[in-house]
Amino acid sequence: MDFNLKTLRKAGLLSTLLLLTHYSQASNIDIYGTINLSADRITSITNNESVEDLTIASNSSSLGFKGKTELGYNLTAVWQLENGIDVSGETGSISARNRFLGLSHQYGSLLMGIYDTPYKTLAKKMDIMPWSIADRRTMLGVSVLGPTSIDLRARNSVVYISPSFYGFEARLMQTTGNDTNKAGDSNSVTSTSLLYDNEGLYAGVSYEIQNGVNTDPTTGRPIDTTGIRIAGGYHSTSLSLNAIYEILQSDTNPEFDRPAYGSSISYKISDTTFKAQGFLVGDYQDQPDSNASLFAFGVSQNMAKNTEIYILYAFNNNAARSRTALGGPAHGETYTPDFGENMQSSSLGIIYRF
Repeated sequence: MDFNLKTLRKAGLLSTLLLLTHYSQASNIDIYGTINLSADRITSITNNESVEDLTIASNSSSLGFKGKTELGYNLTAVWQLENGIDVSGETGSISARNRFLGLSHQYGSLLMGIYDTPYKTLAKKMDIMPWSIADRRTMLGVSVLGPTSIDLRARNSVVYISPSFYGFEARLMQTTGNDTNKAGDSNSVTSTSLLYDNEGLYAGVSYEIQNGVNTDPTTGRPIDTTGIRIAGGYHSTSLSLNAIYEILQSDTNPEFDRPAYGSSISYKISDTTFKAQGFLVGDYQDQPDSNASLFAFGVSQNMAKNTEIYILYAFNNNAARSRTALGGPAHGETYTPDFGENMQSSSLGIIYRF
């Protein structure tokens, strides 16, 4: 039999995967992940002239490991190591997603590491087209810098998640800051939320303060940002209705304060789900013609328990001093127009979960 280097590499990879699978079964480690690829056709429209492009996006494909160990005294050690993987090959990068080690008890969980802020988590409940060309994060949570989102997976964080009490759950996060050369709260985040979720109905509020996480690209000064979100909705086996309101304020750049609104609806018939969502961003204070909107429609089909295909169509409208995008970092591709330029996109995707 003829063996070459490629054959040995394949054998080594297969052996590694088999070893990981065997070890995870023996050690109660869960291996999970998502492969989510889409082909996007993008059209930019300026002065009735259009430019088209076709690209492949990775849509936050991921690979993760998680587990737990009983410690006694009603304590459980919990951990997770999750990685974002660029399956499309655009960059070939591996990025940090939620990674933590913590303790869980009947009175709640305390986690340390990298974790989604409560502010971000609240908006997740209403986004029925996450990671796609219609991802909410090109509209909600967009900071005074425009394309920079305050929806964070915060580093150096300590998170407390309360147990559910009659449908109520509280979350509190504090980060230690990312600038190790300075004392104080430089680059720190304080985020909290209170959510009621019971028998299909949910409602929640979140409040977040960011100290110098972003900087003004013109002056280089740190920017302090405060965000408030209020969300609510109804979920059943076939119907989902959601709405959200947000107000962003900046203590260091008050002229950039602005509101945002969003709503979504989905209806499932057998294995087919029809979806629609829309977002509106108001004018920044003292900056007329800086508003924008995003609307999207789609249908998804469950082909198997772990496989789904979908088709989406999304378009945005930017006023003369606005340049909201389609897609975004969570999508894997960010389609950012010029000021006052509108964009539209159709997307065909497939999702495999394991």
